[in-house]
Amino acid sequence: FKQAGEFYRSLSAQDRVNLVSNLSDELRQVKDDNVRYTMLSYFYQSDADYGQALTRATRADLSRVEALAKKLNE
Repeated sequence: FKQAGEFYRSLSAQDRVNLVSNLSDELRQVKDDNVRYTMLSYFYQSDADYGQALTRATRADLSRVEALAKKLNE
């Protein structure tokens, strides 16, 4: 998770917007809710702002994402 978070934080504000837009487009295509929420929790674990932005963009439940992220270990 550390590397993904560092990468996200190294991007410019516009690059972050573009990344979230591109990823959220793909994540919205995932049919299995469990898979989608697992992926969102991984992004949230790497960087909370990153995970929150993707969760908003995919119209997912942030409390579910946060609960799953809390269960993850480095």
